[in-house]
Amino acid sequence: QNLRRALADIGMDPDKIVINGNAGEDHVNYFIANRKINADGEEYTLVFMGLIGSYAKQWYSNFTPGDGEIHQGFLNAKIFAKKQLDKYISENLGGVDNQHMKILITGHSRGAAASNLLAADLINSEQYCPKKNVFAYCFATPNSNRNAEETGRSDYKRIFNVVNPEDFVTKCLPYSWDYARYGTTYVLPSRTNIDPAHYEKYLAAMQQKFGLLKTGKEYNPYQNGEDDVYSLVEAIRKNVSDVYEFQNKKFWNGLYGRCTLQEFFKESLCAYLAEKKTTGLMRLLDTLRAKYFDSDVLQTIAKFFLTEQNGFFSDYFEDSHCAETYCAYMQILPEWEMRYRKGRKGTVNCPVDVEIYLAATGELVGRISGNAVDEEIAAGENAVVMTVKGDEKSFWLPDENDYDVRLTGTDDGTMDYTLSYISGDSGELERVCFEDVPLEEGIVYNSEIGDDISLGETTLDAEDSEAIEPAYHITADDERTCKVTVTVEEGGRATESMTAYIGDYVTLEAVPDDEHSFDGWYDSDDTLLSANGEYRFEVLEDVSLKAKFTPDTETHVWDEGVVTDVPTCITPGSKIYTCADCGKTKTEYLPVDPDNHFAEPELVNAKEATETEDGYTGDKVCSACGAVVETGKVIPNLNSAYAPGDIDGNGQILADDARLALRFSAKLEELDENQQKAADVDGNGQV
Repeated sequence: QNLRRALADIGMDPDKIVINGNAGEDHVNYFIANRKINADGEEYTLVFMGLIGSYAKQWYSNFTPGDGEIHQGFLNAKIFAKKQLDKYISENLGGVDNQHMKILITGHSRGAAASNLLAADLINSEQYCPKKNVFAYCFATPNSNRNAEETGRSDYKRIFNVVNPEDFVTKCLPYSWDYARYGTTYVLPSRTNIDPAHYEKYLAAMQQKFGLLKTGKEYNPYQNGEDDVYSLVEAIRKNVSDVYEFQNKKFWNGLYGRCTLQEFFKESLCAYLAEKKTTGLMRLLDTLRAKYFDSDVLQTIAKFFLTEQNGFFSDYFEDSHCAETYCAYMQILPEWEMRYRKGRKGTVNCPVDVEIYLAATGELVGRISGNAVDEEIAAGENAVVMTVKGDEKSFWLPDENDYDVRLTGTDDGTMDYTLSYISGDSGELERVCFEDVPLEEGIVYNSEIGDDISLGETTLDAEDSEAIEPAYHITADDERTCKVTVTVEEGGRATESMTAYIGDYVTLEAVPDDEHSFDGWYDSDDTLLSANGEYRFEVLEDVSLKAKFTPDTETHVWDEGVVTDVPTCITPGSKIYTCADCGKTKTEYLPVDPDNHFAEPELVNAKEATETEDGYTGDKVCSACGAVVETGKVIPNLNSAYAPGDIDGNGQILADDARLALRFSAKLEELDENQQKAADVDGNGQV
């Protein structure tokens, strides 16, 4: 009713408003309306169609891309929407001249993907009006098709996409898999792509609007801006090179065995968002805790969607994607801020401290010292985003300002340094790599970064030394991928093969099975590279590595074992055995126990008795797995001629009633309908 009133308030014909809020899994919820408008002195009929974001099981369709040029789940939604539009125009606007019709389409999330595809279809066909009369405004638009060369055609200039660079949904399917969207894309502000002072101003203004739209709820942006989302997309990009691998390549997922990324998303994220299944959150939580071998990419996904390790779904993901965020930003941003945005990301892997200075003023706006971000500087008004992950130090520099980067050696050795241009829409556009730069304690390298210096012209300058130029300058048009092929010998598990860009650092992990030891990582010439289970290195070319394991030669005397994880109806368990002689342990995985329910039972289907209808005490159902724990009983209607147990109807439940029930069961006695109902004491329909 609110939607119907809102459409009527903007002049839509109240008698011709169609709303469907309960479309199927492969469809999309929608509304359609129309009104008369005047443009350039002529009257037109404006058809307004809105396609709504993912509803219930439509989340599963979002992760069903198929093998065609267009994402199958989004294509199905678009086909459904087109049928509804055809029907609406046929039934309501059959007499309208095509030259005097305009079509306006909008949508959010899944609805945005369908809107984007539908608008392109109507522009190409000109079925209802000239292409110049089709307009689409799509918010949180996923990438939906692999016709990248076609998506930017001038015919589609009236298709507008607005994306939040912190919104994971807008980066699916990844641009690196050749997926894109039709039309022009505008990128919202983030800590990583706009002058920090401007960002804080816009953030404060949008939070006021967001609080009104979400009834007092506070908007939670990612603390590191786009970096958190970009890191997730990069992890997926390295481990899954295309949509085929997304649907077919298997990864280790601890107690759950091996699964594809598609299966993992559907059984965790989708299960929770579509059906509020506890199993979805538990799958993410078990993966995050990583008690047993879980692939790094699955752990990265789990960490992204959960708040720390407490099993609660992340507000960051929800807030970055919800329609209210886009509405709030659209209300406060000036027109000139609706634009394409990019940032610059620097990454250094070596013993150095990093300092970032604002070139115009010399202000220190970021510092990493001793492998830790200086939080006092990070709290400043002009601070840039800086992160430390293991041995890797990173910083993001918005494209609006010029900066001076200072890298100071803290030990002797060599330095690898990468600088990239990152689009908030399509990911990495370009990078330069500095390799094996000489390093000693106290040496300082300076680098100027600004709009008047192209990435390829970037240098590292040290006092009394010649400027050092990049070893590699790689653009999106260059062949920049390297294959990291991993072979695992019998006796353990290891990180799967992956695809990396030149200059990427990757980490491989190997874990031995019980009664085995890890021997080491070997190259294609069978040369030992590392005896550590975790091996980190920079990728500069295709490389093949082998994880080797050795069986234990000792004889073990195992104890009876201790159950460390009790299996439940939705989670497998584990049992650890310890050798009485040497203390070595081994783990046995325990299957799911359907009788040990994870959650307290909920009462469902309870119904009070009335004068004409029987009631029901209700079934007790496990809220985690959905199994019926205890079956309810029928409650006789208030005018019933029977009471449970009182078969002879004398107002008492005595041995005579039990005798009647037994004789009836033995077919030695007949009971009328009411007597049979009274004899059915447990309400299961049988005596």
